[in-house]
Amino acid sequence: MPFMNNIYNVSFKKLGINFSFSPVAFSFGSFRVYWYGIIICLSFLAGIVYSFSKAKKIKIDKSPLLDVTIFSIIASVIGARLYYVIFSNNFSYYSRNPIKIFALKEGGLAVYGGIIFAVLTAFFICKLKRVSYLRVLDCASFGIFLGQAIGRWGNFFNQEAFGTKTDFIFGMCSENTAGESVHPCFLYESAWCLLGLLFLEIILRKNYNFEGKLFSFYTLFYGIGRFFIESLRTDSLFLPRTNIRISQLFSIALIIFSLIFYVFKNKNQNKCKKI
Repeated sequence: MPFMNNIYNVSFKKLGINFSFSPVAFSFGSFRVYWYGIIICLSFLAGIVYSFSKAKKIKIDKSPLLDVTIFSIIASVIGARLYYVIFSNNFSYYSRNPIKIFALKEGGLAVYGGIIFAVLTAFFICKLKRVSYLRVLDCASFGIFLGQAIGRWGNFFNQEAFGTKTDFIFGMCSENTAGESVHPCFLYESAWCLLGLLFLEIILRKNYNFEGKLFSFYTLFYGIGRFFIESLRTDSLFLPRTNIRISQLFSIALIIFSLIFYVFKNKNQNKCKKI
């Protein structure tokens, strides 16, 4: 939640970096526009543009890709919010105040919920448009990596998604950390996604018949990073009545899925070559 006085004093002490800013970008009377919302919008826009720039290389037509993208983005926002609301420790609060489910300016979007809804929606739209589902996912993997790298900075402006206390060089403190130095998990995830994007670019240059392998790399790479980063966070969502972090559980599922998909794809491609 944004700080009540609308000013954060953020410090990365060991790096000698200090910031003072408001989570509110600008306002019209009582209507406020938050940096969080602006950055999330920018992350979607940047992700779309970047994914479309890879369409020719991955051999997919941009016209049906646009239709898939539009519906998948809408679904991803709905999914990200529902995932957060359902597994949030404040579920009873949302059940008593259902209108708050739509209060996106207050934060509360779960990446995995967005991915699940977007991927499922893309499947059905691809079937309707008769477009290669796997190639669409390959193309989308670039935009997802970039979008997540940018979007995590929305957490910075809301001063959320940070971790436990630390003496690490990147330790960050602000009003929301009670002045204690903590792990800036949003920064770690942003950097991890940019690294994953770099690897995707290197893989793409090989002119390989990917057919889903780029997306499986995304799910594998992101799953590994998210598993470890999630272990540092203090605001994780847990399975009801357990100490199991949902994001870690889903990360394990993604890693297993990615490895199985990659092995299965390789076997099929090798069979085709022999034939």
